[in-house]
Amino acid sequence: MSISAWFKRNLFLVSFVFLIGLIGFFFIIPFLKEQNFYRFLNKIQRSSDFIASELVVAAHYEGDADYLVDFNALKRIHPGSNFKLFTAAAALRYLKPDFRFSTKLFRDGSDIVFVGGGDPSLQQKDFDEFIAAVKKSGKIRGTLYYDDSYFEGERYGPGWGHDWFDQYFAVPITALQINDNLLSILGLQNEKTKRFEITTSPLENYSPIVDRMEYFERPEQMKDAVTASLKDDGSIELRGDTMRLLPFQTSAVMKDPSRITALVLKQQLVKAGLMQAQAPASKFRKKSYGKLLAEHQSLPLKDLVYRMLKFSKNNYAETLVRTLGKEVVGGGSQQEGVEILREFFDEVGIPEQEISPMDGSGLSPETRISAAAILKLFVYVNAQPWKDVFWDALPESQVDGTLKQRFKNAGLHNRVIAKTGTHGFSSSLSGKILREGNGRDILFSIHVYNHHFSTEESVARVIPVIDKIVTLLDRQF
Repeated sequence: MSISAWFKRNLFLVSFVFLIGLIGFFFIIPFLKEQNFYRFLNKIQRSSDFIASELVVAAHYEGDADYLVDFNALKRIHPGSNFKLFTAAAALRYLKPDFRFSTKLFRDGSDIVFVGGGDPSLQQKDFDEFIAAVKKSGKIRGTLYYDDSYFEGERYGPGWGHDWFDQYFAVPITALQINDNLLSILGLQNEKTKRFEITTSPLENYSPIVDRMEYFERPEQMKDAVTASLKDDGSIELRGDTMRLLPFQTSAVMKDPSRITALVLKQQLVKAGLMQAQAPASKFRKKSYGKLLAEHQSLPLKDLVYRMLKFSKNNYAETLVRTLGKEVVGGGSQQEGVEILREFFDEVGIPEQEISPMDGSGLSPETRISAAAILKLFVYVNAQPWKDVFWDALPESQVDGTLKQRFKNAGLHNRVIAKTGTHGFSSSLSGKILREGNGRDILFSIHVYNHHFSTEESVARVIPVIDKIVTLLDRQF
């Protein structure tokens, strides 16, 4: 019997088998994959390490509304730096990708006025154009005034712990900023004089520096790293373990970034012979500043968002939320910026019960979001003209940013671009699995909330679990 004749005689059987195959392909296999994934998540949740914590996982294909995984997707958790995703998107929406911060220098008779515009990326080298402008204008015989009234209100976020205020991740935010609002301190033997010297930058020769370090004879005796803190009386206090002539590098948080930024400019002017060392530097604000001498503009917002997300810069996020307040409603306070974020959430379609913002960086312990809200944000971003700016700013697995060391041994088949988040006892990862030529990309948001591991312990105990979940997402779907 020929094959065609057999098919004709057994047409019903062939059709039945084909139908069963279709049902298996479209319904049974996905169902089994889904059930297998949920068993894996439940196993994690019931383990001794995480039974008291809350595991949250949400994922769906890019372009689809239906979830591949909904494991507590509506549960409100503390996201840590995952909240920067919202701040970045809102900034791109309202300020636009080509927005630039401006820092200006004016001449008012014998005085000069240094006016901040909030630029979080300002560096000492950017002062060259100010120095050149003063050279053309003539020496300063009077006072260097500085104005940081572009921002107003509280310099720290609500709920930020006072014990954070000496930490690099919780610097105060003002409209005049430099060097991420950190004063770098280096201890090193001078090659010429052979003397051990402590130097500071960008403000040089800072004084006084109080040495409260403990000195040891052998490296194995040392336990605590060298740290620095700027005290209320203006002194820098060094603490930690060291050895005689052993080089060290640390930093102190600038408690008044505006004043130190102005003093760095004054120092440069004095070096150039354009101002007397004893000339005063004073804070003031007024509507008229005199003649504009020079204006420094930052890189465009798209580049600053790149830095903020790639390297999780809290000071950039806090600056952006205040800038939203200033540029959209004219206030320049953090509270006004957060109100703009709330308006943005309405536009994205995120209901109030899914998100509760308190600052721009996610540092505030009171900030809450759901994984569902993050996926809604991703869907919104994909409909915007600046979507590539947003996605290109996310760290990439084994390539750069906070994901450079992630997924090395995870067995991941595809690339991951995602924002990390670590704060207290919360660990997060939200982004996209790129499956070029290998199926549709997967949007995901994963959080382990209220685990009992310290930040250092979470590197070994929590982050690998999150990476396994991403890897299984990639394999299963």
